[in-house]
Amino acid sequence: MEDLPWDLALWTVAAFVAVTSLVLLVGSLLRTTDRRVEERLQKAGGQRRETRTASGAQQRLSTALNTLGARFLPNDTTKQSRLQGRLAKAGIYSGQAVPRFLACRFVCAIVPACACLAAAVLGALGPKTALVACLSAAGGGFLAPGWWLDRRYVKRQIVFMRSLPDFMDLLVACLESGLSLQAAIQRVNDELRVAHPVLAHEMSIVEHEIELGKAPHEALRRFADRSGTESLRTLSTFAEQAQRFGTTLADAFRNHADLLRTQREQRAEETAQRAAVLILFPTVLFIFPAIFVVLAGPAAIQIQEHFSPPRRSAAQKAQPE
Repeated sequence: MEDLPWDLALWTVAAFVAVTSLVLLVGSLLRTTDRRVEERLQKAGGQRRETRTASGAQQRLSTALNTLGARFLPNDTTKQSRLQGRLAKAGIYSGQAVPRFLACRFVCAIVPACACLAAAVLGALGPKTALVACLSAAGGGFLAPGWWLDRRYVKRQIVFMRSLPDFMDLLVACLESGLSLQAAIQRVNDELRVAHPVLAHEMSIVEHEIELGKAPHEALRRFADRSGTESLRTLSTFAEQAQRFGTTLADAFRNHADLLRTQREQRAEETAQRAAVLILFPTVLFIFPAIFVVLAGPAAIQIQEHFSPPRRSAAQKAQPE
């Protein structure tokens, strides 16, 4: 029984290493390459860099995740389409993204629960505590991939909100110079690769769809559905109406660009006003107490000495009353 704390520590460290390694491996599988690095290497060397092949262990892990996730695929195609839409809105377009996501959800639910169960077997947790810990760990691990997906989606929405006004301004300038919508999208896409790589990557997909025969407004609408941004849906509506009625796109896009720029300024002002309120809490909790101690501390000590009874010396204490 004296070796129980060491066994518990080893089990805890092993569980932490296992969960951390699993999360890192899953992140490496779902991570996409940086297009800016690829393009700069192409320009510097003049040759296309060959893509790195995954190692044998990574390939086996990917195959295992795909096989495990395929067992949890829902039979209803509507649910599969809904989950695939969530992954697409988060910027994950891999064909095997759905089974890998389901496999990661299963593993994240099982591994923490098994760690809590191992701690209970070693005697570190009581039966009731172990049951609550296992259920909590399994529930949290099951919901964690969904939280991560929602957080990734919110970050992409913020990126699109910040980059769309710049895209619209350049697009209007290209349209007013006489370029067609397809040529303008291609030109703006080349200009925004460094400043806004996420939007440039998405617009390159739109450009390829237009080259394959889709109408510009259809490609923009697919981008709006893929990203979940209402501003892009409005942009596709303007492009469709211009194509249907034969009107110019420059005026409609200019008004839309002014609206997006105004909305971005309003969001910046809102964030600045919110920061003034949020900074109040650390100021009250951490700065004001220190200032109060420095300023009022000496005065409090002097007041205490003034109102406290005078201290008697040793000779006075020795004298009889």
